[in-house]
Amino acid sequence: MRIRFATILNHILIYLDCVIHSPILAKSIYHR
Repeated sequence: MRIRFATILNHILIYLDCVIHSPILAKSIYHR
């Protein structure tokens, strides 16, 4: 259970990192 939560948290951090480094792409995904 703890490992799965860590994996989900890791994916969230990667997603946030992508959003910060590419706001234009993030807006495109958000509008879809």
